[in-house]
Amino acid sequence: MTGCAHPRMRSILEAASKFGKVYGIVGGFHGFHDFKAFEGLSLIFPCHCTQYKKEILDSFEGKALECGAGLVIEL
Repeated sequence: MTGCAHPRMRSILEAASKFGKVYGIVGGFHGFHDFKAFEGLSLIFPCHCTQYKKEILDSFEGKALECGAGLVIEL
């Protein structure tokens, strides 16, 4: 989970991968647009401050889903 990640999403994913496999990402991606960093993820939830939300949803159809306050994710 991220807060407002700004363009440092790749660094967040790299740091998280040190603890094990990263299956998905949830949060605000701000102006991040290096979508190759999302390849291999099963779930992508671009939230509040994600500037390229439509592009992410279109590029990762079936993996990227709308999110917002009140969203319940069952694992």
